Amino acid sequence: TLKDGYSTKITGQFLHVDATTSLQYRSLGEFESLHYNIRLNYPLRWNAHQEWLINLIGYKATACIVFEHKEFFQYLIEDWVSKAPPDIFTFIPYTVKFSVLMKEFEILTISNEYNWIDCSSTNQENNHLAFCGENFDLSFALPFDDFLPNTVPLKFWIHGECLDLSLYLPEISTSRPIVLAMDENALILCRDGQVKKKSQLYSNKWRRICV
Repeated sequence: TLKDGYSTKITGQFLHVDATTSLQYRSLGEFESLHYNIRLNYPLRWNAHQEWLINLIGYKATACIVFEHKEFFQYLIEDWVSKAPPDIFTFIPYTVKFSVLMKEFEILTISNEYNWIDCSSTNQENNHLAFCGENFDLSFALPFDDFLPNTVPLKFWIHGECLDLSLYLPEISTSRPIVLAMDENALILCRDGQVKKKSQLYSNKWRRICV
C-alpha cells in the first residue's frame, strides 16, 4: 500500500496451452508455455481512475485469426461489464492495458476459396496463410474512463522481427505436391546479391503447421 493507493500483482505460467472458442471454428491459440503478469492499481478514492496492466508472453505460439473473432471478443467484453444501467454516481473510470509478446510464432488465417471454412473436428481441409517470425509484440489499451462516450478510440502498437509469409496446403489438396516441389527447389536472391536455397535461410526457424 502506497500514499496514492495499493496494487495487486499476479504472476504465473501455463505449460502446453491449447485455447479454443465456442465458435464453429474453435481454434484460437496453442503455446508451449504462456507466462502472465497482471498488476491491478487501485487508488485511495473509490471513484478515482484505476489502471489494470496485463502482460502475456507466449513461447512457440500458434495463433488463429478469423473475422468472427472480432464479434466474439466484442460479446465477451459486453458480457464482462456490468449489466446494470449506467449511473454517474457509481461510475468508476479505469483503463485496461494489454501487452502480448510471442516468441517463435505463427499467426494463421484461412485462405480458402469463397471464404469457406471447414469446421470439422478432424482432417480439416483448410488452406492457411501464416505470418511467421521470431518475435511479435502487440500492445493496446481499452479506456473505460469516460461516462457514456459516443465513440471509444483504440490505438494498437504492433511490432515484428524476422517475419516471413508462409502457405500451408492440406494433404488432400491437389496443388500440394506442386507447391512443395517449387518450395524445395526455389532459389532466393538475398540482399547482398547471393543466390541461396530456402533451406539455407529458414532451416533453423521454428514451425508447427506451416513447415
